[in-house]
Amino acid sequence: MKIIEHNLRNAGFSDDEINKFKELAEPINENDCDMTPVVIIPPSGEPLLVAKCMADIAKKIRPDLEMDEPKEEEETECAYCKHGVEEVEEWQNEAVKKYGWYAHFVGNGYKNNMCNIHTHNVQEKFHHPDLQIVVPLPQKQANNILFNLVNKIREGITFSTGEKVNHVVRNMPITFCEAEEDGRKILRIILPDHNGVVDREHIKPPFSMQYKPLENEDED
Repeated sequence: MKIIEHNLRNAGFSDDEINKFKELAEPINENDCDMTPVVIIPPSGEPLLVAKCMADIAKKIRPDLEMDEPKEEEETECAYCKHGVEEVEEWQNEAVKKYGWYAHFVGNGYKNNMCNIHTHNVQEKFHHPDLQIVVPLPQKQANNILFNLVNKIREGITFSTGEKVNHVVRNMPITFCEAEEDGRKILRIILPDHNGVVDREHIKPPFSMQYKPLENEDED
C-alpha cells in the first residue's frame, strides 16, 4: 500500500519523513490493515484522508498530528435534540435565504464507519441534484468541498454520474455516482483513495464503500 508522495507533501511531510513513511508502509499487507477511513490533521499543511493503519504510521513519524476518526461509543447529539425543531428550521430558512441551500451532517449510525453529509434545496434553487458525502470528513473540510461544488453549480455547471472533476480535492480528481438519501435521488461525491483513484473498478477499500448504499447500524 502506498500513498502518493504529493499528498504527504501537501500535508507538510518533509522528504525524510516521506521516505520513512514509505519504508514503514511498504511491507503492510492490505488484508492485515485496519481500513477504517480517518483524517490526519497536521499543525500546518492540508488534512489527509487515509486508512487508519496508514494514519497510525504517520503519527509514529509525526507525533504532532491530530487524528479525526469515528468514535464508536460517543454519539453526536442531533441538532434537533440540542436546539429544538423551531430553532433548527429557522436556521435552515435563513441559510436558504442567504445561500440558497444548507447541509446536514449525520456523523454516526451507519455501518462501515460511513456518515451522511448532504445538501438540501440545491435541486429546488439551482435545478441540480443535491450532493452527498459519505466519508467521515471533519465538518470544515466537508463544507469546503460542498461550497466549492455548489458555487460551480450556481455558475451554471452541471455535474453527472461518472464525471471526473479536478481542483476540488487538491491535485486529485473526484467523481459522482447516483444515490438515494431519505427517498430522494441525489449525486454522491466519490472522494479518491490514497492513490488518487476514484474509478469503481479500481478504488481501494475503505474508499470503495462510497459506491455502496448506506446501511444503518441497526439493520441486519
